[in-house]
Amino acid sequence: LRFREEFGISAADALVLTDDKAIADYTEQALSELQDWVRSTAGEGETADEAWEKNKSKIVKLFTGWFTSKLFGLLEKHAIDIRIIKITPENFAEFITLVHQGRISGPVGLQILEEMLMSGEDPSQILEEKGLEQISSEEDLAGIVEDVVEKNAGVVEEYKSGKEAVLMFLVGQVMKATQGKANPETVARLLKKFLRA
Repeated sequence: LRFREEFGISAADALVLTDDKAIADYTEQALSELQDWVRSTAGEGETADEAWEKNKSKIVKLFTGWFTSKLFGLLEKHAIDIRIIKITPENFAEFITLVHQGRISGPVGLQILEEMLMSGEDPSQILEEKGLEQISSEEDLAGIVEDVVEKNAGVVEEYKSGKEAVLMFLVGQVMKATQGKANPETVARLLKKFLRA
């Protein structure tokens, strides 16, 4: 009940997160860490409570998605019980903050999470050691986007003739070229600029 009231977790997710005491304890610790982090990032003229209320639904959604879908999937894949997991609730909370800040993309996030599970290392350390930080700068992505546009003239023509769905193919090509490190929103925005030119 506390999860639903304090963190705004849906009834279905709350059932999954409270079904097992070890999962419930882990969830509570990780969400408390996330709450403390969000409260500490309150902007000027904003209270800690306002910062939490503003970000709560997005943070909780990220947490439940990564925890119940991705982490549970990895636990099952490696036959690891939550009671002996090497990822501390603090490190999982840190991982979610990196995703929230846009420093980790989805595919890279899964790679980092699996590494955390196997090694117990903290996500920032893995991110730095392996150079996996998401590329969000238009400057850094412009050359790659231009290259993808040049190599896919046929798809570009389809887009220009009104088939907007092919944009996702081009986004995918940029993601492939950057090994999943590009920020897909920035890529889509850049592609639209290039394709209008």
